[in-house]
Amino acid sequence: MRTTGTNIKESRQSKGWSQRYLAQLAHLVPEDIERIETMPPHRKVDGTTLSSIAAALGVTVASLVVEPPLRNKPPPEDLDMDALDMMMKAFGMK
Repeated sequence: MRTTGTNIKESRQSKGWSQRYLAQLAHLVPEDIERIETMPPHRKVDGTTLSSIAAALGVTVASLVVEPPLRNKPPPEDLDMDALDMMMKAFGMK
């Protein structure tokens, strides 16, 4: 499963960097990098820490962040699809 941590790890490894080196560039300790790279998907990385890591890697924060997937739930049975279609057209979404 893709996570923010795996994106950081892959970006770091693509540069041939160790966790220690990335930590040094991002003004963190190596244990922080290890923890982030291995944290479960439901955990979030602090924004300041993520910004420091992204800057050190020379990438955007957005390229590292993985948002949780949207649940694939079917629409409610009583949903008026014609009304939804009309609203989407009105807002330029269709």
